[in-house]
Amino acid sequence: MAVKLPDTIGIGPLLSSRVKEISSLSRALTTEKRKGKIAGQQVPRHMRRRAVAHDVRRLPRKWRDRYMREKEAGGGDIPASKRPSRKHRRRPSNLLKEYNRRQRNQFWLETHIWHAKRFHMYHKWGYKIPGFPNDKCWRANYRAAKSSCLMFDISYFNTIEIKGPKSVILEELSKITRPETGKVFSTTSSNLEQSAVLYLPRTADCVNKDSSENPQNADKESTEKEADNDPMEDSDTAESRLIESDVNKESADSHMPIDSKSAENEASEASKENLPNKDTEPSENLPTADDKSANDNQLIGEVSYMWLSDIENTEEENATLWLNCHPAFIKDIWQALSHVFEFESAFDEKIDDASEMEHEDDEVHEPPAKKQKLCHDDKENNKEQSKDTSTKDKKKKGKVKKNIEKEKLAPRNVPIERAPKYACKNGVSITDLQGVINRFRLVGPKKVEILKTSCVPTSLKMKADKAKKKGPWWAKLAETENFAGENSEQNERFEQENLNCNFSLIVRDPRLLLPVKKYMKPAEDNKGDTAKSEKVPLTSENELWRKSPFFDHSVRDIVTQSKLPDIAINDRRSKAPIPGISIPVDDRESRVPVVILPDSAHDSIDLLVPAGWSMPFWMCLVYNGCRVGGEKQFNHLHLEQGRPPLLYRYPESPAGQQEAATLKQDLQKEYFAHPPNHRVNFPRLGIVSPFQPPWKTLIKDWAVEDENENTKIMPKSCPEDFTILRDASVLEGLKQSDDSVYQTLDNQDTLVAVRLKIALRGRLGANTLICLPTKEDIEEVVHSGIWEGPVEIQQQDQTEKERKDVTEMHKNMKKRLKRRWKKLKDKKVLMQCQATALGKELDTEKMNHVTDGLNTLKQMRNAENANFGAKSEELWIGGECAVKTAGVRHSCKQREVMGFVTQGDMSYKAGCFVGYGFVALKAIKKWTQMHRENPQSLVLTRETTSLQYRFSHMELIL
Repeated sequence: MAVKLPDTIGIGPLLSSRVKEISSLSRALTTEKRKGKIAGQQVPRHMRRRAVAHDVRRLPRKWRDRYMREKEAGGGDIPASKRPSRKHRRRPSNLLKEYNRRQRNQFWLETHIWHAKRFHMYHKWGYKIPGFPNDKCWRANYRAAKSSCLMFDISYFNTIEIKGPKSVILEELSKITRPETGKVFSTTSSNLEQSAVLYLPRTADCVNKDSSENPQNADKESTEKEADNDPMEDSDTAESRLIESDVNKESADSHMPIDSKSAENEASEASKENLPNKDTEPSENLPTADDKSANDNQLIGEVSYMWLSDIENTEEENATLWLNCHPAFIKDIWQALSHVFEFESAFDEKIDDASEMEHEDDEVHEPPAKKQKLCHDDKENNKEQSKDTSTKDKKKKGKVKKNIEKEKLAPRNVPIERAPKYACKNGVSITDLQGVINRFRLVGPKKVEILKTSCVPTSLKMKADKAKKKGPWWAKLAETENFAGENSEQNERFEQENLNCNFSLIVRDPRLLLPVKKYMKPAEDNKGDTAKSEKVPLTSENELWRKSPFFDHSVRDIVTQSKLPDIAINDRRSKAPIPGISIPVDDRESRVPVVILPDSAHDSIDLLVPAGWSMPFWMCLVYNGCRVGGEKQFNHLHLEQGRPPLLYRYPESPAGQQEAATLKQDLQKEYFAHPPNHRVNFPRLGIVSPFQPPWKTLIKDWAVEDENENTKIMPKSCPEDFTILRDASVLEGLKQSDDSVYQTLDNQDTLVAVRLKIALRGRLGANTLICLPTKEDIEEVVHSGIWEGPVEIQQQDQTEKERKDVTEMHKNMKKRLKRRWKKLKDKKVLMQCQATALGKELDTEKMNHVTDGLNTLKQMRNAENANFGAKSEELWIGGECAVKTAGVRHSCKQREVMGFVTQGDMSYKAGCFVGYGFVALKAIKKWTQMHRENPQSLVLTRETTSLQYRFSHMELIL
């Protein structure tokens, strides 16, 4: 039977199916037999040798001349350039430069290297801080805090020094505090560190001050006056650069006051490197201290302070005050200080002309003090070299040893001349001591024992033969009449007492006190046990600590710069006849001034150490039994101590709102990382805002309550901002259920801080709902004792159908775009095949048109994915508009929402979950009226992932 051939043949399909055979045939006909182009590739593969590059005789004779010509034309023997090895990059000289370079974008603690090997590190507030250990730590940390000692490095807290007349300092600082809070700056005789809550200065105060000083400009707006005279808002001034550097360390020398040119150069370098910093860029939706329309009552945060002078003398002309601030508050605190003290200018204090040198690229220059010393040594060496005739001696004398300790201090404000210092009116000066003071916090019953083992007081007397010579700083202090007696008195009280007051000591070098084994128990002392058991109460406060040389800038600089290198300490320890034997004190040993600040309210002790001495004390404390925790453990410690973490106490502050926004972003990212069928359906559970408490909507819902008729009136809009009740007298009345307190309040649309504790079973976490129980709920749980609580009715998901429709539309659009993309891709392949098969040139214009179409489709696909992601997220959890529309108070069908928990976790001390949050004041009023006979103060709490209500005990926080 004859085969019938087709009448037509498709050229396109035929060529595309035979494109490989045609391409291989054309390539075989056009190319030579030998594929290699250079002489070294003309031999068969099995005869090729890499050694030809070194020895041409590895090639056959007929190819050698050609190979040599090609080699000479290429430049001859050129060594291959490669990146230096890791061993070369980690040489001691390069290693220190690398450390200093890496600190230009975030500030490192002195214990950073130790922590980085053992902890997860966080980049927060412009610092690199330890987050949590790599090992299992929660139970071990709790045991340490309960029966041993737990330690934290909180050196990232900023210290600000204010000097001037005490009356002026108190008067100006009173403008940024509120007396009703009970936390203000005072001069009451207290030997412990006190706290104060700071607010932005009122606009009225600024207007009155400007009008009294400049009557002609009294009619101008205070905001314009502040914008013109406020150095914190001028980007070309040293003050603005200081505040920005406190949050974001853009360079190692960011603490030094510089001129406007260098500031512009650093800004241009930062823009070139494109290094974003979220810590310095507040969210658009968050109110900041720089916002002129912000409330005059804007809260900043809480700081601790201590007077370093005679606190009883209120007329003192040279008083000194130290502020200890959290880095999240530091930017707003500097702005408040600039308003009340009116910074005039920055002191122009420079060590050397070398301090004005700018950074070039990534090179980190040495500190000016080191450069000055090296130049001086070079001159002396040159003079000696001119006298010597031996070239070997010249080389030896020409070498200068690197001072590693000074190179480590390059990014820090040491010496004190490098620290920014500002002149204010009325003789007040303010100095930023960031990076100058190291602070450790010790918690646990053995903290005193370990601290006494690590901080050993030493004598300040020199030997008789060396007393006539120029002695160190401590020898000069010992010669004074009063200091020797005061120091010996401090040492005696430190050895006998249980650290119930502040101490300032001069101790030995802790590197000479390291035990032979880690966690070695100190030797038992019967006398010490007797003294501890007696615990003789103090008859008078210890005021001698205020006269410590630790508070003298020059002494701290000398102590930091005169620190002996580790090699000298190790050499001295190696010469001990028996390992672990105590090494006697000599005149060459360093003396270190330290300050011990106990906190009896929270059973902790803070140890203050000068710059450069952090690691010696840290290692000595660790080797003597201290366990180390990170930021997570530090926040959990506050829960165990009965107080919320610092940033969660003030959610209305810019720093508190920024922390809440960051937490919301993390929780939302974790939620949408799960597939849709593994996500919690919050609309069905009645949760309108699962990741951040909607405080404004909550206050709005409770503000429209008609107490007589219990009718709901929808308000026109939400309040612009929310406030928290912080009047101590009012809170005390609320805690005692005094109804007359409500009549004294002008604004009842506010929040109240509360503490929660699970009564029976359940959990408390971030964003847990606090709901109002009914009388039946209280009667049922009191009668049965085991009733867990009511169960919320599962609600209908209003957006489920819309979510499915959007998903289906997205899938169809993706299919449509994929078909169009495949069509263009096949067309592009066909054009290439036809050009290759027919031997014609490729039509560039058509090919570019197809390529542009593919790129356009790719952009459309990315835009579709982004739009779908945003729409899907909004349909899953709802946005701000959905929260305002649905409301918060009646979002649960069974019970009314009173407030939310901001921080909660399992408390090992209480044996259950505890939490801290805020409740609407009007909800507190209704709760107390409904449950007069509720001695247990029970409320209902519900997690965002459950329908089950749980009972919790609630109490107000003063």
